[in-house]
Amino acid sequence: MRNVQIIGIGDFKTKLLRKNVDEALKSHSGDIAVTNITEINQIKFYAITSTPALSIDGHIVSQGEVPSVDEIRALFENRQVSLPFQKPESVMVACDFTPHSEQVLTYAFQLAEHFGASLEVVHILPVESTPLTRLDFTDINLKKSALQKVLRSMVEKIRAVEGEKNLAIGKIPVSYTVLNGQPARELILLSQKAEFMVSGTSGSTGHLFGDTAVELAAGAHCPVIFVPQQYFYNGISRVVYGCTDKAVNKKAIRSVCNFSTYFGATLDFIHVGAESEMPKLKQRLEDILNEIREKPGIGDFYFTENKPVVRALMDYASSFKPDLLVLEHDRSRRALEKLFSGSVTTKAVDSIFSIPLLILYHPKNS
Repeated sequence: MRNVQIIGIGDFKTKLLRKNVDEALKSHSGDIAVTNITEINQIKFYAITSTPALSIDGHIVSQGEVPSVDEIRALFENRQVSLPFQKPESVMVACDFTPHSEQVLTYAFQLAEHFGASLEVVHILPVESTPLTRLDFTDINLKKSALQKVLRSMVEKIRAVEGEKNLAIGKIPVSYTVLNGQPARELILLSQKAEFMVSGTSGSTGHLFGDTAVELAAGAHCPVIFVPQQYFYNGISRVVYGCTDKAVNKKAIRSVCNFSTYFGATLDFIHVGAESEMPKLKQRLEDILNEIREKPGIGDFYFTENKPVVRALMDYASSFKPDLLVLEHDRSRRALEKLFSGSVTTKAVDSIFSIPLLILYHPKNS
């Protein structure tokens, strides 16, 4: 039997959530017990920042939002569904043994500690060009075993250093996964079950935003933070959300608000487009923000035109020094490739990605 809790104070949204849950149950054949949690003394024991919230088998799957009937059906069936960001219980970090892997691991440790989450360290052993009949699986398994030992050594080194500053770092549960395959493809497959991922940016080609990073950014099924070279975690106090489309994705806005709230960060918005678009876009953003009960401190709305997106982001990053840039995509590799390459120089891109980049995935029709 699965256990579902509807957490809320009995207001309109909580009642609507209950109605949607009941409707979803009509077409679900499994055995599900639904409980309403309405008492304040009970609600405070749940790790939520806003109501109503929906918990399935002890896991908070939504809060401050009323999922549709179809979305709730998908949750009951353990299918992937695009909902606003929730605090993860596990953080997955990709380690490729490039020179700044330790920085990426350290960043992931700090996020996991802040979220109260466990950490899964993943390495993909590339075997993309070798025919299956010629693979030496004994050799591959030996390599996997050796690589796990290297990962453990790296983790223990970080625990020793960071644990002196924050004792909680040493208590974070860590697991290890070593797979063989094409790195981007394997990471995208892993993202289907991951709650949150952390990755480096540079690849073996030496490009600032390597091929694997671009593919992962365009194809991941969960939020991914890309940590640039020479970046050291120092908290997240200022977040900027780049509105790269005329349409504003409501769930993406809720996600970036949820994320910023967890860190107590100020949230800015930047949009590149025609001046005629700006009043309507700003009003749409303000309407969405007014619907959100628990939201971060809202900073400023920056609008600029007649500039490439990368140049506008570069100017903002240089002037305001945010701790995190957030973009959302609709799984369009072409759009991301255009953003990360195009006519701008490597120096310009380097200026932007001197700060971490969080990519959110929310389909336009979600």
